[in-house]
Amino acid sequence: MFGIDIPDDTKVYVVHDSVDFRCGIDRLVATCATVLKKDAARDGLFMFRNRHSNSLKILFYDGDGYWLCLKRLSKSHFKTWPKTDETLSQICMTEIVDIIKPKSKKQASTMPWLKIT
Repeated sequence: MFGIDIPDDTKVYVVHDSVDFRCGIDRLVATCATVLKKDAARDGLFMFRNRHSNSLKILFYDGDGYWLCLKRLSKSHFKTWPKTDETLSQICMTEIVDIIKPKSKKQASTMPWLKIT
């Protein structure tokens, strides 16, 4: 239904500082250009988090337009967000799962739609 074709070699950037989640696509693209010195349409996929670390946004340009995806955790926060003095870090596509997926069965059990095996 909603197919986002993201090539495996796409650079993935994690923004360490929180951003105002009232920001939409235009303001996040501007943040990429002015603060991060990156072109959101050419440089890759960008992951942003809110102040409480319970929501993240992923900004990606697919050649036709921007995708802005949002994930908000119901009862937890993202525990694996990078913590460094840098503004930005680069990860590989497979590491996205480490950030956005629950880390334990206890955390997963708070999400009734997620089957625990």
